[in-house]
Amino acid sequence: MIFKNSIEVEQLSWAFVQLLMDNELNHKANVALGQLPVLTELFERPYYQSNEAKPFVDQLPYTIMSEPFSQSSDVANILLQHYSRVVLKNEITAEMAVESASEQAKKIFAH
Repeated sequence: MIFKNSIEVEQLSWAFVQLLMDNELNHKANVALGQLPVLTELFERPYYQSNEAKPFVDQLPYTIMSEPFSQSSDVANILLQHYSRVVLKNEITAEMAVESASEQAKKIFAH
């Protein structure tokens, strides 16, 4: 978020946002952190088309930004753990991850 400030601070803020939106920087960060791409320009890269990542990447066009509610971080952690088990550790299949994450998320929302 960029707030009204001096011209210099606003320009530096926009430069920082542009840096964060750089395709190469985003890709490097995603690889290092085991994250899915947020930039659609990255979807077709080989890294995101691997057997492990593709099922998740294919679902991104159907996702919506999470609403700010108290359980959102808990659900995000569940998804990240399952994504990691599929993509980084190759412990379970994508289908198993979706099923397990779904069941865990349902329990959070039941309370």
